[in-house]
Order: sequence, then C-alpha cells, then structure tokens
Amino acid sequence: VRWVDQVRLKVDEVPEANVAVITADTTQPRTWYAGSGSVLFRSLNDGEGWEPTGRFADEEITVVKVHPGRAGLLAVATNVSNDKGSRLHISWDCAEGWAPTVYSLSFQVQDLAWTLREDVPVLLMATNAGLYELSMQPGGSPVQVLVDRANQALGFYALAVSTDVRGGVNVAIAAQNTAGIYLSSTGGATNTFRHIGLRGQDIRKLAIEQDGPRSFL
Repeated sequence: VRWVDQVRLKVDEVPEANVAVITADTTQPRTWYAGSGSVLFRSLNDGEGWEPTGRFADEEITVVKVHPGRAGLLAVATNVSNDKGSRLHISWDCAEGWAPTVYSLSFQVQDLAWTLREDVPVLLMATNAGLYELSMQPGGSPVQVLVDRANQALGFYALAVSTDVRGGVNVAIAAQNTAGIYLSSTGGATNTFRHIGLRGQDIRKLAIEQDGPRSFL
C-alpha cells in the first residue's frame, strides 16, 4: 500500500443502548445473549465481540431464556409496540435461525423458565394474566396452568425451576400484588401449586442455589 485517503474506522454493531436483558448460555462455553431494543446480540467470546442474531421489528426484547438441558434451544419474549401483548420467538440452534412459528400473546410475559416432561421441552411463562406453559411439540400452543383456584387471573413476576437429587422438578413462582410465593414439586403441572409464604412482599426475581442435596430459594 503506497497511500490511503479519507480513512474511516467502522465499529461493528454492538448492544450499546437500551439493553434490557443479558444471559449466559450454560450449554455453550463463553456464549452470551443480550437484548438491545429490538435486536438480539450474541457473543461467543465472553463479551469481547458481539454479533446481531435476531431482529424483531416494532418489538422490544424483555426476556431471553436458554434451556439448561437442551443445547441450542432458547426462547425470546418481546413486548409489542403500541400493544399490551407479547410475542415469543424460539430458536433451536443458538439463534442461528428462528422457528417459523411466532406466538402472539394478548398478555405481557414477565419471566420465562424451561423444564422437561417426558423428554419434551416445556416453556413456562409468568405473565400478568397468570401462569402459562408451551410444549415444544408440533402444533403446541400456550395453555394456562391453574395456580390458585381462588384467583385464576392472578399475575406473576418471576419463575425459578430446579431438579432435585431424585429427579423431581420444583417450580417456584412469585405472584403480583404482593401475594407471595407458590411452589409446585411436580414440575409445575396445573393445580399442584401450594402457597409457601412471603405474602405482603413485592418479589420481582427468583433464583435457586443448590448445595449438594439441598436447594435454597
């Protein structure tokens, strides 16, 4: 090269604004996802570099959840502009491509969690209109899960799922309107939840820590 003129440096597109969610892919080393407005970014080197892997026009990404036991499977929930609903986007290959079915919901998704039933991935959704589940089978659609018989329209903020040493699946869910915590010890099936306390507390996030055979919520 003898000479150059009008040199410009161009920075790759990165999640630099309105980042509402960031999550690690526990099945893929050094892999992270970040939702920046309507764009989902992926990093394969612990955040040193990013690339856009999903664009959802007129939507804002609010939740990204990776399946802990099925490598490559993740769900993205968005809020729709000028709407009170949400949409769900599913990828089976680490956001390289997206399933053709987009689930349009008339309520807003607050949190997501994955589980397995008879080896079929099931997506649990905490929404402002109740708890819903979506089985990843052909033709599957969101179905409401009964949590509290006395208040079927009770909304929820957060979900947490864990598998105990005996293979049992526990699902904890934090209710809106300071209604406390509900727990199912049978994988979150309908009508299996019981209230376990913290009524009167405004709980927005849940996490489970496992220490040997013990689990802490």
